[in-house]
Amino acid sequence: MSRFMTSLLLSVLLAGALSIPAVSAQSEPGHVFTVRYHKVHPGKTAEYNAVYGNVVRPLFEKLKADGDIVSFLDLQEIYGDGDATHILIVEFESQAASEGLNEKFEAGAQDLFGQSFQEALGDLTLLREYTGTELFGSTQ
Repeated sequence: MSRFMTSLLLSVLLAGALSIPAVSAQSEPGHVFTVRYHKVHPGKTAEYNAVYGNVVRPLFEKLKADGDIVSFLDLQEIYGDGDATHILIVEFESQAASEGLNEKFEAGAQDLFGQSFQEALGDLTLLREYTGTELFGSTQ
């Protein structure tokens, strides 16, 4: 699936999810969503998922607990053409709140792991290719 089709599908899914009463309470007008795309190298999925589960997910859980983000959703491709094998969607209260995420990751990594975010991650270029980021705003 091309990035355009993936973006279109995510937009439709986000719009649909936001129209459901139980979910719409979670997203307020002005909220923004960053969507990051990664393509994991063949044969590296288990290793990448381990790094993500041991480093990235705990950092996002900390950012959520600290109120720096509203929510996050990590998706792994189950079926498709492989344009992106992993997608990460992060919800922020506003576009301004989405800025400075790298600094928050650095502070969180120091708190959780006693080292920089990059040191905790290792060299992810050996495991995956970063293929882009998009920013979506809430339509409510």
